[in-house]
Amino acid sequence: MHTPRRLRGILVAATLAAVVIAPTLPSMARAFDIPSDWLNFIQMKGMRAMHAIDLDKDGFVTKEEFMKFQEQFFDRMDKDKDGKLTPEEWLGRKPTKKDN
Repeated sequence: MHTPRRLRGILVAATLAAVVIAPTLPSMARAFDIPSDWLNFIQMKGMRAMHAIDLDKDGFVTKEEFMKFQEQFFDRMDKDKDGKLTPEEWLGRKPTKKDN
């Protein structure tokens, strides 16, 4: 099982990867709900993710919007509301050996 520090590191790395990769993906200019798990988030098209984070829909993402999105995303993934994510909550399903 992952430690909270390792999960935090994974979340930071994954978020940075999404921000770096997102501008290179095809655009999908419509708003949507916050995804329920990490696998759904990383499968999103780049601009669709940006539009989800752009809470006031002004065409750019502020640091405040980005941080609020991360908090809301975490809260949505944390199904049992215990303040930490299990592998099941992270993936939205039971992990398999291929996930390691």
